[in-house]
Amino acid sequence: CILPHSTELLARPRALPDALRMAPAYSAVVLLFAAAAVAPIAALAEAPSDCGSACGGTGLAWGAPRVPPGQVLLQARATAHFHSREEALSRDHSLHRPEQTSLMETLRRAKDAAHDALEGAGKADRNATQAEWAQKMIDDIANDVLPGILADHHMDQKRLDETAGKIEGCLLRLQDRNETEIAPIMAAVASEKAELGRHREALKHMNATRETFCNGTHALLSSHSCVLPALLHPDELADYMDCVQQWLHESQALHSMCDEAHDNFTAQEKLVDGLQNNHTLRMCSLATDRTNVCGVYTACRVEHDGDYTQLVGEVVKSASGRKLEVQALAKITCFLEVVKMSPAELGTDAGRAKFASCEEHAPGNATLDLSFDFPHISKDVRCPLRRVEATGCVRKPGCEFDVPVLVTSHRREHLREEVDGSIGMGAESGPEERWILSDAGNGKVLISSYSGKHLQDFEGTVKLDVNLQAWEQWTLEDAGSSQVLLTSHRGQHLQDSEGTVKLGDGVQSGEQWAIHKEDGAPACLSLPSAAPAPAPTPSPTPPATTSAPTPRSCYMGDGAMGAYTVGAGESKVLNTDTAPEGFNFTSVTVAAGGTLEVEGSRPLVIRALERVEVFGLLNVSGGRGGNAGNDSPGAGGGAGGGALLVAAPLITVEGAVHADGGDGGDAGGPGQGTFANGHFGDGHGGKGRAGGHDGGAGSVGHDAGAAGS
Repeated sequence: CILPHSTELLARPRALPDALRMAPAYSAVVLLFAAAAVAPIAALAEAPSDCGSACGGTGLAWGAPRVPPGQVLLQARATAHFHSREEALSRDHSLHRPEQTSLMETLRRAKDAAHDALEGAGKADRNATQAEWAQKMIDDIANDVLPGILADHHMDQKRLDETAGKIEGCLLRLQDRNETEIAPIMAAVASEKAELGRHREALKHMNATRETFCNGTHALLSSHSCVLPALLHPDELADYMDCVQQWLHESQALHSMCDEAHDNFTAQEKLVDGLQNNHTLRMCSLATDRTNVCGVYTACRVEHDGDYTQLVGEVVKSASGRKLEVQALAKITCFLEVVKMSPAELGTDAGRAKFASCEEHAPGNATLDLSFDFPHISKDVRCPLRRVEATGCVRKPGCEFDVPVLVTSHRREHLREEVDGSIGMGAESGPEERWILSDAGNGKVLISSYSGKHLQDFEGTVKLDVNLQAWEQWTLEDAGSSQVLLTSHRGQHLQDSEGTVKLGDGVQSGEQWAIHKEDGAPACLSLPSAAPAPAPTPSPTPPATTSAPTPRSCYMGDGAMGAYTVGAGESKVLNTDTAPEGFNFTSVTVAAGGTLEVEGSRPLVIRALERVEVFGLLNVSGGRGGNAGNDSPGAGGGAGGGALLVAAPLITVEGAVHADGGDGGDAGGPGQGTFANGHFGDGHGGKGRAGGHDGGAGSVGHDAGAAGS
């Protein structure tokens, strides 16, 4: 892409098409690179094409008005690298870094420029022009490019701090609501509880007094000592009546005190009952408020912790790419230092020694500090507020959160965390079988083990993990008969398959669970019912609408197979049947002149934690199709094709990748017994398909050719 004129571009930057607009921080650098390259390129276009062998295969010579090959090296770098920086902070930018290829081309051209400078050391006029240009490029790298890389790194650090700040904000908002809503009620409840205790103590004393008086009255009434005389003598009768009156007076006095004590007790009992009812209502309201506040906190943590986990992975990959950029720019600068050396220096061993040191130069990160200050984030997302012990409350629909529960399958065994951190089933009810349900927001639930890890659906495998993303969030649905379905983000149900914990699509007994608290009470009430299976649609059916596939993250393996290298002149073969799930390397390098080929019946899947670099040939082409049967005039077999998946943070292809179909097989002919001479010719090559087709049938009684491998 040749820019029309440097002065016009500098005067009218807004005339650039939208596709070439870039971030303001880098616009000036691109203009500097472009301005330095445009004029010599324009002069080159007007000069006669007679560079001959001096062009060195690049199409450019060093004599005026020619320019060194390296002069345009940063125009491509500027266009690709700085334009791509507009999207450098997108969530997936670390997976696609097209500027790396341009940077490698830049390095190669800088090396060519240094080599040509050494070759033309005796020509002072050329060297002066080169030195001026090289110094300008060195200044641009030092003053603009490297600070831009560092600015991007600081932006990533800022994103980390901001996301960590959001997580801290979850706790700060929880503390604020606790201080303004929960704590004042807790203080009032404590005062009410103390008052209730005092009145309960008074009620006990009143009951004791009532029992004393009433029991005394009963005892006196049942044990008076007055004796009715046998003879009806007036004096004896008078004495008897005096005794009875005395007994009756005493009994009435005791009964009056009993009656008063009973009235006092009844009034106090009514007061205590009222205070108890008010306290129960206040505690139930407080428990509800605490549940709501904690639900908001947990949902906030789930959201931002998930963002933080994803962001950490992104910025680490970005930093790895930037380190490679810095190293490449250091080598470029080293070669440019050779270009700007004086003719006298270039003519001595110093020039050659400097060039050799550039080739061997492998700088680390000394020039730029690309380390991160990762904020400490606690993995425990459980609500830190003290649980409110409330009894006598009306249960709302849903599950009780933040209380230990047992998750029991149809086989009466409990879900448990094994010693090695895996998921299993057991008949015990110890800490390993205790789980905590937490509100993750939007109707989702976290199911956390005693170690603080969360139940996870990892692409169809049940695991435990500290992450807080969609994989760790579950939906609980009523399956009837006090049973619950635990449904993952992928729509599959947790299943006890004869003691093995899996995920299934059905709603049979293996997918049904009972969730109870330690006292045996159900932890979940009135959950939404599981949606019934859709009834078959009667024909004719309208055209079905295909929904978009669920996005999946790019899995780059675990690096278990280490680094894999094919050296220059080497030829190696990977057999895909030996690794059905793919090859997991830390890095893959196919050097220039090296060849990596593939055999086996499966597609080639390469995953690398760091990078995949192909400077030679990666060949996953299909094999040749089978021949038609003997003398059959039928067509040969169709061409087999190659299939390839490569997943790595950085993928560089400077060589070639072939995924072609193989040649078709030979056709037969009357009387032909073999295909040694290929008389009837080969079929055409395939179209890169993953598998070809059988050849056409021959004459009657003869077989068609087989598909290519």
